[in-house]
Amino acid sequence: MFKVFPKKSRLKKVLIVLASLGILMLILPISMSIIFYIASRLSKPANLGVAKAKGVELSKVKGQTVMLIGAHPDDADWYAGGTLAALHKNGNKVVIIVATSGEKGGSEKNLGRTREQEQLKAAEYLQYDEVKFLRFKDRDLKDEVKLIPKLKSLIQEYKPKIIFTFDSEKEGYVYRHSDHKAAGAGALEAGKDFEDIDFYFFHSSKNNLIFDIEEVKDLKTKALGAHKSQRRRSRFIRILRYLPLNLFRSGRFESAGSAQSFMSIGIEYGEMYRKASI
Repeated sequence: MFKVFPKKSRLKKVLIVLASLGILMLILPISMSIIFYIASRLSKPANLGVAKAKGVELSKVKGQTVMLIGAHPDDADWYAGGTLAALHKNGNKVVIIVATSGEKGGSEKNLGRTREQEQLKAAEYLQYDEVKFLRFKDRDLKDEVKLIPKLKSLIQEYKPKIIFTFDSEKEGYVYRHSDHKAAGAGALEAGKDFEDIDFYFFHSSKNNLIFDIEEVKDLKTKALGAHKSQRRRSRFIRILRYLPLNLFRSGRFESAGSAQSFMSIGIEYGEMYRKASI
């Protein structure tokens, strides 16, 4: 006599596994959303009124050179694209420094070159004046001994009044990347040799400024859409990357990037920074 129970047992195990995965897929996003919401709330400025006033002050800057030092293509657009577009419209020169080409951000062949082209396309939407690719190795930026000397050289060349970069001292609570921290730390160290530079740190846990990007949010949306290679990444990775930055009003990952609603002070789409002078 043949036993059939083993087959039924295997089927039962498969069904249990599938059911467990299904439950996990439901619980994980909910848990992550709660964590990200808490992180987002904790990163809000303590005094929203003062933060808004600082943003208004920044919006009045004219005729200066503004530099953003990022780790990968799309960092500038995601974290500060609205602010940079607004500053350009105000008559400032906007220079973007991209430390690595993000070649390890996916499995696509020649991804670094693809991402550079995507960044240039995004720059057209946001009207950056210059984009410089340093082409250091992706995910190895913390060990790159040439980073700080190169950044010092670029600061000397462009003489920016304002530098935007990652907050390496008071990092955001979620999605911490070694290249992001290295870019921020390198920019800060390089800037110490120069006087009268205001630093605006993004992805910070201690934000004290909110910049209203309502008038340029559509440009930022288009710029983020240019980074098609990153939109093809797995949904889980996209959640890990995008949701922690800020919970934004539209609820779509690509809508306004790292932008958050502050309706209590009349800002529907705002980008947050920690302003510091060195």
